[in-house]
Amino acid sequence: MPSRMRRVIYFDIDSLRPDHLGCYGYVHRPTSPAIDRIAREGVRFEIAYTSDAPCMPSRAATFTGRMGVHNGVVTHGPRGLSIRPGAPMVPELLAKAGMRTCSIAGFGRHPAPWFYSPWHEVLDPEPTLHFQLAQSHHVNRLAEDWLRHHAHEEFFLHLQYWDPHVPYDLPEAVHEPFYKYPPNPYPSESLIRQQLEQFPPMGASFWGMRTVADVHRHLQKYDAQIRYTDDHVGRIIALLDELGILDETFIVVTADHGEQQGEYGSYQDHNVPCEATFRVPLILRAPAVLPQGRVLPGPVHAQDAVRTALEYCGVEPHEKYDFVSLFPEIRGERPAREFVVSGQGLYSAGRCLRTREWMLRKVYHPGFWPLAPWSLFKVDEDPHEEHDLLKERLDVSHDLREKLEAWEAAQGSRADDPMRQLAAEGTHGGWAQTAVLDRFAKRYLSA
Repeated sequence: MPSRMRRVIYFDIDSLRPDHLGCYGYVHRPTSPAIDRIAREGVRFEIAYTSDAPCMPSRAATFTGRMGVHNGVVTHGPRGLSIRPGAPMVPELLAKAGMRTCSIAGFGRHPAPWFYSPWHEVLDPEPTLHFQLAQSHHVNRLAEDWLRHHAHEEFFLHLQYWDPHVPYDLPEAVHEPFYKYPPNPYPSESLIRQQLEQFPPMGASFWGMRTVADVHRHLQKYDAQIRYTDDHVGRIIALLDELGILDETFIVVTADHGEQQGEYGSYQDHNVPCEATFRVPLILRAPAVLPQGRVLPGPVHAQDAVRTALEYCGVEPHEKYDFVSLFPEIRGERPAREFVVSGQGLYSAGRCLRTREWMLRKVYHPGFWPLAPWSLFKVDEDPHEEHDLLKERLDVSHDLREKLEAWEAAQGSRADDPMRQLAAEGTHGGWAQTAVLDRFAKRYLSA
């Protein structure tokens, strides 16, 4: 048991792309001064993938300690309503170790009924609104009060912010300062024009964008939503400092998944197994045990941060947990992982194996997209996956395919794999597809 007080704050920011944060090299708009400060004062992982996407599978993996292939949650809807038994959830272990656990999140109304049970408290930021419409100030209103009442205790506090997720509906006063900045290099004007003409699934036209200027304005709003969340992260950091517990708190900043903003023609969604969907920020700050300003390449899973927090708190993980502590890599002893494998189960079904340079994708069901069964991308040079090198680099593709298939075989029987079960249902789960197809039909007919 550590002699220091055990406090953890887990900032869980929905749909946050790391390449839109200053600490990850984003120079186009000032989106993240508070998060950048945390990165300067802590450890940042360059390549962090959520193990499962989107929202429900990601958070199921985070708080069960098990990947979707084991906990059974690989998509939204009916298949996400329950988790497979086998191990206590992470908040249960922390509570058993004497720590106060609280989640300030509307996520349980996704619906994810399993989310409520392991915590001492789950506080809904704004129960009168749709769960995805609660804004950062709603979260902070509860979080600041909770911290003032529990600062003297040992705790694990989960704060979930929705603002970078659609709809980008913050007041115009939040968006307007970002309109002065020029367009992003990606997607290019020529690519946007091509996408507007082709009408790809979940594309710009589907969301009501008709011109190149509409798409640029959309991306400016996305960045403004990020900045609004960042401001509220900064307020929590300032409060911790005011309470005298900032340097005694293990801080995690990450996301449930990324966001496609032009990749595969899609915008403001996360529907294809790809770098834009899986890659998230991962930043840790704890001056008592972590260095300042260190950047590590990865790859790691975002969920490894929770396993690392357990070690920080002196709590032994359950033997069936899938994630690993990042302390050995931070100390320079050994890499946490050679590669990561991540699964996406909404609107399409597939898995990607990611190394430092390469990403191999296996598709079980393409959904609305013309995805090949296997694809290979050198994502360190081609992050938007515009050049499939599967046939050009057979040496790499064969090696990574062997690794992915060995990984799958090690997880259990093919018949018990929830991703394969999902794909076998036809329209990749199908729980929301009738509504989506209806929207597509109406858009096409009116185009």
